[in-house]
Amino acid sequence: MTIVSFQGEPGAYSEEAIRQHFGPDIETLPCRAFEHICEVVEEGEADPAAVPVEN
Repeated sequence: MTIVSFQGEPGAYSEEAIRQHFGPDIETLPCRAFEHICEVVEEGEADPAAVPVEN
């Protein structure tokens, strides 16, 4: 299963955008900071990451 990391809490707009793009059955991994998003991808805990352009 694909896991997508994002910055924020469950239910954040980024998580909503991930579900719209990948579908409702995608697994998400909320991260506390943008740096953490990269760390979890590098460590293999998540596959892609979603980062809002405007942030």
